[in-house]
Amino acid sequence: MTNAPPAHGAWAEPANPATLPEPLRGLRAYLPDPMPVDPHLPTRTHRNLAETEHALGSLNESAERVADRSMLVLSGQIRDARSSGAMAGENADLVEALMFQLLSVRAAGDGTAMAELLDEHPIGRFILASAHGSARLAAGAPIGPALLGEISAILTRSDPRDLDTGLRQHQGWFGGRTVRDAYLLTVPPGEPLRAALAEWSAGIRADGPLSRVARIALAHLHLELIQPYPEANGHVARLFSSLEMVRTGLLRDQILPMSCWLDTHYREYHERIRAVVHGGPLHEWIDFFATGLRRTALAQVGLIGELDALRRSHLALAPRPPSLHRVAGDLVTSPMLTHRTLVDRYGITVKTATHVTRQLVDLGILTSLEDRVYNKVFVCRPVIRLLTTERPVAESARDDDAF
Repeated sequence: MTNAPPAHGAWAEPANPATLPEPLRGLRAYLPDPMPVDPHLPTRTHRNLAETEHALGSLNESAERVADRSMLVLSGQIRDARSSGAMAGENADLVEALMFQLLSVRAAGDGTAMAELLDEHPIGRFILASAHGSARLAAGAPIGPALLGEISAILTRSDPRDLDTGLRQHQGWFGGRTVRDAYLLTVPPGEPLRAALAEWSAGIRADGPLSRVARIALAHLHLELIQPYPEANGHVARLFSSLEMVRTGLLRDQILPMSCWLDTHYREYHERIRAVVHGGPLHEWIDFFATGLRRTALAQVGLIGELDALRRSHLALAPRPPSLHRVAGDLVTSPMLTHRTLVDRYGITVKTATHVTRQLVDLGILTSLEDRVYNKVFVCRPVIRLLTTERPVAESARDDDAF
């Protein structure tokens, strides 16, 4: 049992301790203090935060050079959803995630078809949740408990509920993918959970000198520690951070797949959160989070450059006719397609679409994913390789010359 008083919260008795699984018995519930609006941060952390904002600005500028920014956003959302799913134990490769996105367009509006598709591709829940959050933000919805509750309902495939009934009704835990990994119990359900979520909601809007990146880092941390929803709280926290970067103007669109970096640093992610719970300095968590955003942003800048080089290579291989040239150039942001995709996207005939894919296969740009005559799915393997290659960012690439 944990008895030492934490520096950033308090311990409490859990709800219905006798009903807890055996590995959780003896743990106490952690109630985080309200988010601080002006914590003391060392100079090194302020510098890291400034460098992170600069890197995010560089990513914005790089994304402006992409021919179809909307497809870059979609690609980023899919990669982020795939990595976030992996952190929650839902593993899927990028091809499967892209396949779901391709098929979900046809299933939209058909509840039965979508349910069957989600049964076949569970990673789709994460993709749909990301798309929903992005669409609601674009429509002017505030980022708060109500929107996060909608996202939670999509992730758990449950009916949308009001804010109160949509909250977690049982004692939660935190620390890993299974109860045996847990190192603390989360805020007990009922009034303590409602109060903690209300404090969190007020904290993300409170005035104060804290930078945008630092505020998002603390809001992410607190959301993880509160665990307000029945399931998939980690993805809710990561999607909140992604949306909040857009809302606050750090990014113009969801083009930063931060879950890719967090998935790679999964163990350290939990070690850093655990350190805060046991009284460690908040600035170390903020540094960790900001470093992840910065390195992911710089890696994205590098990826955009590589995709642009590949796009120019495709265009050189397929200079004409215009329909072939255009499809070849767009593959870097939409690397999986069918004949129906081309018909809908470019307004060409099925015959022309078939001719285009045949030529791209002959050129070695496209590969048929399955050996069948009808309803073929094609994938651009060079793009998939670029999208799934981790790009380590050396400390020398920290934009030091900007300061």
